[in-house]
Amino acid sequence: MTPLLIAVVGLLVIAACHQLAPKAGVASPLILLALGIGTGFLPWVDAIEVDPDLILQVVLPPLLLAAAVSMPVMDFRRELRSVSVLAIGLVVISAVVLGAVVHLLVPAVPLPWAIALGAVLSPTDAVAVAIARRSGVSHRVITVLEAALARLDDEEIMLSAHH
Repeated sequence: MTPLLIAVVGLLVIAACHQLAPKAGVASPLILLALGIGTGFLPWVDAIEVDPDLILQVVLPPLLLAAAVSMPVMDFRRELRSVSVLAIGLVVISAVVLGAVVHLLVPAVPLPWAIALGAVLSPTDAVAVAIARRSGVSHRVITVLEAALARLDDEEIMLSAHH
């Protein structure tokens, strides 16, 4: 498949999952994850290699900007301290803990690489927000969660890019 065809099919699958998720009662990232895992096991599907710089420089900035623009500024300012503590603490703790576990389970993986892998594996942003919204969590808590997760994305990118 050509890269353009892969991109078009990927966008169509994302749109379909976004429409299907509320009907299925599941967060769309979980459906996408299941589809990705299932597709990876299909023997006729070749591996798709994407340059990491393309993701870091082209794909992620618009996603982070969209998340930042949709966040209520007054709520964010009011909760800045909570957001900062959660964002920095959660990233560092989850990256280091996951990195240590990876390093202990696979000693061949150097600790800095394991921590970088921990930074990549730790986020559960979209799923956490979707679950919180469905659970009837207050608007204030949702704002703190969204803001912290937006900051987490930035920090995870920095941790992953500077391994």
